[in-house]
Amino acid sequence: MPTRNPNLSKWYILAVDDDPPSLALVQDMLARYKAKVYTATSGTDALALLRAMPRPTVILCDVVMPLVDGFALLDTLRANKAIQSVPIIAVTALAMSGEREQILAAGFDGYISKPFSVLTFVHDLIACSVKHKRLMGDNGSMILEEL
Repeated sequence: MPTRNPNLSKWYILAVDDDPPSLALVQDMLARYKAKVYTATSGTDALALLRAMPRPTVILCDVVMPLVDGFALLDTLRANKAIQSVPIIAVTALAMSGEREQILAAGFDGYISKPFSVLTFVHDLIACSVKHKRLMGDNGSMILEEL
């Protein structure tokens, strides 16, 4: 379990959401834990940003977005061998009965519903990442060892 105040200074996080205030909130919360956060307001922008940023530790992805929705972006990301092992966590307002299960069945590694709690968001993010054991450092060690 993560410590009370984790240090995410070695984390590179890509957050994708078509709602700028949601992105700003996520960026602000994660910056408090020293994570390096890159943001994109569309699936297309996210794909371009991935070519310019370091390999992400985790990707946060809204599901309902215009043009390229979260499911289509997920499929594209999973087809990219360089980032296949990166945890992709849905951060979405889709919270009706069965939607969480549908999202996880589609291949997302975790699910955080909006509106999310600012008090637990970072710990929920870490828990989703650890649960799927995809959060590995370059040397094969768990990045969470330093938390």
